[in-house]
Amino acid sequence: MRGDVDGQGNQLTRHRLSDQIFRRLFTMIATGQLEPGSALPSVAALSKRYGVSTHSAREAIAGLAARGLVQVAHGRGCFVAPRGQWRLVDSDLIAVLGSEQTLPQLFEVRQTFEVGMASFAAQRRTDDDLTELWQVLTRSRESLSAENQVECDCGFHQAVARATHNPLFLPLLDAIMEPLRHYFKLSQRFSDTAERTYQGHRAIYEAIVAGNAGEAAEAMLAHLRAGREICERFLGEVPAPSISTVQEVPSEG
Repeated sequence: MRGDVDGQGNQLTRHRLSDQIFRRLFTMIATGQLEPGSALPSVAALSKRYGVSTHSAREAIAGLAARGLVQVAHGRGCFVAPRGQWRLVDSDLIAVLGSEQTLPQLFEVRQTFEVGMASFAAQRRTDDDLTELWQVLTRSRESLSAENQVECDCGFHQAVARATHNPLFLPLLDAIMEPLRHYFKLSQRFSDTAERTYQGHRAIYEAIVAGNAGEAAEAMLAHLRAGREICERFLGEVPAPSISTVQEVPSEG
């Protein structure tokens, strides 16, 4: 790495020194001054360079690691992580907030951004994206078990998110989908759920293949409305799960 970490060599003297070191390093990583694979200075080196305690320097590194920006290899040092591993939004926080919302509210949020997500996917998808979408569709026909259906349902929407080539869509989607997994699994009790879900996904897939943004958006909207109707149907038969119940359901994917 060339020169001082911040390019200025200024020591930090204000409160929350660890936050300031974090911001300096975060900016350098986000702007590409430190590329994936680049080594960061050691905790001792950061401490000396900025005139702060090793505790403050260690907290700054921990903050970067918590957001997926760096990887700590014990005995080797700390390195900038690949961009695909960066947590660009705090999905854990969104998931907790999402688990406190009602089913209609969760579907309202999904409808707001997944319709646009499908539109972008139709405009930007690559051959690899289409292959991934088709593979998920194929897997959903291999087994009608609740576990496979939930995994493929979530997997299809994740593939659509990746096809937008906007890295913010996937973590946002995952955070919203997590509190819905329990509902998805319960909805498999209806004999028509798997088929309706497949047909909805197939319509979205065909619109994305055609590169038709408008049709992809319409297909996603129709699919989400059908999904909400299925979930609301079984809510009339069983009590809605508590927040703690939703959080305790293990990941299907």
